Amino acid sequence: MASHARTVVFALDESKFSQHALEWSIHNYLHTQDTVILLNVRHRYPDTHVAQQDEALATELEKLEAARCNQSNLLLQHYSKIMDASKFAHKTVSLPCNKNGSIKDTICDYTALVHATVLVMASHGMNVTSRMTLGSVSEYCLRHVACPVLIVRPTSAQLKTMGLVQYFGENDPVHIMVGLGL
Repeated sequence: MASHARTVVFALDESKFSQHALEWSIHNYLHTQDTVILLNVRHRYPDTHVAQQDEALATELEKLEAARCNQSNLLLQHYSKIMDASKFAHKTVSLPCNKNGSIKDTICDYTALVHATVLVMASHGMNVTSRMTLGSVSEYCLRHVACPVLIVRPTSAQLKTMGLVQYFGENDPVHIMVGLGL
């Protein structure tokens, strides 16, 4: 049975969780014919009315935005090296979040724009209280993106290897949660 090329979008940030999700996918999920897009959505500084009237403030905001853009590009270069080592073709995309300031919505909008077959994200191990107050990007995308979402979360042993606190409790979690965006 011949497999079809998929458009796989990875929503990545600077966390060890994102790197784990990418590495896990390289070893367990990706096919050589997949179109792989490494996406980093960065916060943007607001275009405020004050900044438009204050040239010095506007200049500082431009510098801060340029620094964030550079940081995003460096992050994507890091992930690109991992992909290069694994011999998977890929492209990188760095985007500012949308006008509403929502990284979550920007990820959802981008996956629709490129007609993604699947969105791959990392679970950051937020507890219920954190998800309720801060909101989980992966949970939001799971509910709102127009394609299946693959959420990769490390096992307890992998968390220890990564040098991270035991985010998920004493038992090894289900390694992946797959949901359909409806």
